[in-house]
Amino acid sequence: MKTNHNKIVIINTSDISGGAAIAAYRLHLGLSRIGESSRMIVKNKMTSDESVICAPYEINDKKEFQNQVDYNNYISSHRTGLSDTLFSYPDPGYDLSKIPYVQKSDIINLHWICRYQSLLNLHNLFKLGTPVVWTLHDQWPFTGGCHYTAGCEKYRYDCSSCPQLTEDIFDLPSQVLKEKQRILKNANLTIVTPSQWLAKCAKESSLLGNFRIKVIPNSIDTEIFTPISKSVAKEKIGIKANTITILFCAERILKKRKGFQEFINAFLYCLSDTAFKDLVESGRVKLLCIGDSNKNLNNDNIPLIQIGHLNSEKDLREAYSAAEMFVLPSLEDNLPNTILEAMSCGTPVVAFDVGGVPDIVSDNVTGRIVPKGDVTQLGEAILYMVVNSDRRKSMEKSCRNHIVDQYSLKKQAQQYTDLFN
Repeated sequence: MKTNHNKIVIINTSDISGGAAIAAYRLHLGLSRIGESSRMIVKNKMTSDESVICAPYEINDKKEFQNQVDYNNYISSHRTGLSDTLFSYPDPGYDLSKIPYVQKSDIINLHWICRYQSLLNLHNLFKLGTPVVWTLHDQWPFTGGCHYTAGCEKYRYDCSSCPQLTEDIFDLPSQVLKEKQRILKNANLTIVTPSQWLAKCAKESSLLGNFRIKVIPNSIDTEIFTPISKSVAKEKIGIKANTITILFCAERILKKRKGFQEFINAFLYCLSDTAFKDLVESGRVKLLCIGDSNKNLNNDNIPLIQIGHLNSEKDLREAYSAAEMFVLPSLEDNLPNTILEAMSCGTPVVAFDVGGVPDIVSDNVTGRIVPKGDVTQLGEAILYMVVNSDRRKSMEKSCRNHIVDQYSLKKQAQQYTDLFN
């Protein structure tokens, strides 16, 4: 096995804007800390990190630009009601194969590259002959355009007659998938997925099924996301120390796959329990919302505190630490950073059994997992966490120990380094 350090280039559309970007940047930090020569190349740079290179794309060809606009308009005007999650056509992008650092790299690690890298750009990267590792953060790399399939499995075949597009006279997803197959043919490519669920999907796909696929979870800086006293954390947010606090995040709250209507319905179910209702009416239970402030959440029966977007990890740590539980009602998801962050702060998770959630959350050990979309069982799980304070405290310790043991930056970086070697 090689013992010298690799020159690694990580490519993502942004460095810290969005869940995939945060996950990619944390990997970059982890690799750097164990001595690897890692650089990150992005379209949108949000940090001041000098090891992150901003290489925005420019479209000089008016025809190419018009084609991009036409295709994006075509997609948006032909969406069905099945899903409102992102659906991407491979936009024109920046040819990163021309950058000297990329040309001299030992490993190219792709992450979330939509709206940055076109299929032609990928073809040029593969032509360099450098081993490419593609870390998947959703299903787009092996579909004809959707980022989450809403239960469709046509990616296993040809993506024809896509259920997310209506009156699609060009059968666009099928054509895109064929072009992806042409670009990836004979590519020196290895696939990494953060979750077992996404690995299974990739393995079953017509595009990636014959490539090597390895599962390496996302990571978190366990020295930043650490538990602090719940009473101290609550005080900083303006919540009384004896208040049972239920935390959730509301980024893109109206997206169907985020499941926030299911969460609200589960909370309303909890109110049918007399003891829980008494706690709410006496101010002993609060819902704490990070992210989008949205009037759709306002309800006289829901004791909601909206604290908006938290841009610092210190503020996030306080919010997670202030909560008795973190509820993730997603109906489709990969391996959410929010679960890692909550558990690293010693906060148990209540979630649906979807995607990568069961990879991290062990039922009745580090939280509660219930069948996808079952609002009643989600409500029962919340009630269980409210009532069983001793069990909840045991879960808090298990959460922290599990994340420190399995999801540190160093552990993830070492797994990637072993793969790269």
